[in-house]
Amino acid sequence: MKLIEKYGVLIFVLFAIFMFVKPVTCFLILGLSFVYLGIEGRIVLKQIEKHGITTVGKIIKYTRDGKGYQTPTIKFSTDDGKTIEREPYIFTATDFNKFKNYKSDIGKEVEVKYIVQDPEKFTITEENSLDKFGNVFAIIVGTIFTLVAILNLLELMEVNFK
Repeated sequence: MKLIEKYGVLIFVLFAIFMFVKPVTCFLILGLSFVYLGIEGRIVLKQIEKHGITTVGKIIKYTRDGKGYQTPTIKFSTDDGKTIEREPYIFTATDFNKFKNYKSDIGKEVEVKYIVQDPEKFTITEENSLDKFGNVFAIIVGTIFTLVAILNLLELMEVNFK
């Protein structure tokens, strides 16, 4: 995700330019971005799974994004006494998440697992399966977008934007 954060503006500018020049290239940019995010997320989840430390955190609030999805903010302390208060590094929300009222979950204790060297990279243990699914889904969607773009650029398939 660091690459997306670092080059996000450049990616957006290229996307905007190619939208008018060669729209199918936007499929390639979008597809590669999804594949990158999915693989990066999968790598982080593997690191957390293999080398992570488990502790108990507390949900202190939920933040709703522009599309209605809610993400918890968790507060926990690491083994060396550092206090972390942030959203999980990877959190996959579902459409059900838009409608559920989480007020009763505020103050609830949850098990979190974090990477010792970078404790801001943590996940909620009970959400692990959904997070894995979200990463695999991103890789699949990204691969499809990338393949469609490549096939179109090689003129083996036609994508019509009219």
